[in-house]
Amino acid sequence: MDIEEKHKNYLKLLNKNEKFSDEILDKLLENCSKALSSHTEVYDISSLSQDDTTEIKQLYASLLYVFAQFVRNSQSSEEFSNFLLTECDIEKDRAQLLEKYYEESYNSIRMQLLNIGNYLPHITDVRWKIDYMVKSSTWDQSEGPIFRVSLKTEKFDSTLKGPKIEFIEFSCTGQELQDLVYKLKDAVRHCQKLANNHNH
Repeated sequence: MDIEEKHKNYLKLLNKNEKFSDEILDKLLENCSKALSSHTEVYDISSLSQDDTTEIKQLYASLLYVFAQFVRNSQSSEEFSNFLLTECDIEKDRAQLLEKYYEESYNSIRMQLLNIGNYLPHITDVRWKIDYMVKSSTWDQSEGPIFRVSLKTEKFDSTLKGPKIEFIEFSCTGQELQDLVYKLKDAVRHCQKLANNHNH
């Protein structure tokens, strides 16, 4: 998972202990958790800093972004902490505080993210196995192995008010599987091209 450098740099502002005290950081993280869980923010961000509010707003925006990205990609609190320590060089005590908030708010943020959009399912896991067709007297032409693919999908169920797990299962030949992989790679390339054009 790629996080833009600008967000990593803004998160490094957390190391400015003289500007962002533990009390201010607690309030920022509480706001972050509430906002991403579709609750009203508790504190006015601008009032948390006596100085220029640009840095605190940049930090807050990056906290929101990073929390949402890690939850959306189902990253564990350990992976989140490792990102803060190794890629952002956040001080250990501050990284632990962020990890605590991440762990506590993970489920509520995840539920809110699942609730966004038109409830289309997204794939969370893929399993597959290979079956071989045995030649018989009635069918002596073998097309090679048959691939059995199972896609585990998750979508928000408005009735259950929570995630619903479903499986999509299909069989295909090696050639059909190659065609599917090629089309998926083509879709990824197209999305990356659109994203790059949007950033420039």
